Amino acid sequence: MEEKDNQAPVFSGETKDWPTFKDAIPMRADKHDTTWLFEGGRSLAEFFARQIKEKTGSDKKARKKALEREKVAIDSNHVPTSVDAYTDDTLKEWFADRDIATVLLLSLNKNQL
Repeated sequence: MEEKDNQAPVFSGETKDWPTFKDAIPMRADKHDTTWLFEGGRSLAEFFARQIKEKTGSDKKARKKALEREKVAIDSNHVPTSVDAYTDDTLKEWFADRDIATVLLLSLNKNQL
């Protein structure tokens, strides 16, 4: 696996190339100042993992409470962890109820995206 200056690292699929590829990804992120993407992804994964753990745990009372919070997630930090819950119509409705365009635009401008 090789990386040229303007080329993204490419994984050949060979087991022997995996360590080099795995190390090249964060180095490229540092080089292009996109580490925020990894941090955001890690935080999102932890967020969903915590909710899945609560919904599938052995404590029946806690599991029931977590499932109820997911159904009524308006004022909760719980959201559906099933991909099926995120249809185009559901997402359009959610974004229509919130004014985040300005905040998102300012954030993108700040990060020069």
